[in-house]
Amino acid sequence: MSNEMKNLSSSNVQTVVLVLNMQEGMCKESKQIGNDSSIPKDNRQWLQRKENEAAENRKGFFNDLAEDIQGFLNKMRNYGAHIVWGLSDEKFNERLGNIYHGMSANEKMDSFLTKTDESAYKENVEFFEKLKRDAEADGKTLEIKVCGSWVDCVADTVIDLSKAGYDVQIVRNLVLHGSETSVSSNQRKSAYTGFIIERTGEDTGKGTKISETAGGILAEQRNIVCQNSSFSMFHLLD
Repeated sequence: MSNEMKNLSSSNVQTVVLVLNMQEGMCKESKQIGNDSSIPKDNRQWLQRKENEAAENRKGFFNDLAEDIQGFLNKMRNYGAHIVWGLSDEKFNERLGNIYHGMSANEKMDSFLTKTDESAYKENVEFFEKLKRDAEADGKTLEIKVCGSWVDCVADTVIDLSKAGYDVQIVRNLVLHGSETSVSSNQRKSAYTGFIIERTGEDTGKGTKISETAGGILAEQRNIVCQNSSFSMFHLLD
């Protein structure tokens, strides 16, 4: 973690925002039905149109998610949070590409991890232990906020981190269900996403406290930062 990052951190809490799978390859193109003989010929054109529409919806939702996460990260970074980008590989390590277009990392301040499992924890135990050790060395407790795609990956990561003793939360309006094609993008909420978050609360024993909105987390982070009298008021401007 850079000296700049440490100077912006509060005196008693180090917040880490873990961003999962926000990569170009996560937003897949529509499936081409073509001359699939298993589908009646009269149905192919209609099915292709529906598949194209669904793919465009997914892309729109992903674009909105990327924009909202980037705005959240910019503010959290200014409030002293440390950003970690979790980049995923598909099965057999087929690259999913770099960070999604329109998003950007701060190479001097952010960190990166890679994973092949849905959970970002299992292959990166030492990475998270180092984050905790670094925070404790500065006399701080570590808090981890998780956002990104897809909600199953977010949930698995949060469950594993919680079981390992980390203080962790889902940024519940900054996650997306991968096959969702009908939910309003400005709400970014579906029955499945809500079910997964609720189940994660049950699995971790944290109930509704397992998640918080981006706005709630930003307000909490502002309060944390204000406890540090050396923090410039300039950084509190949204």
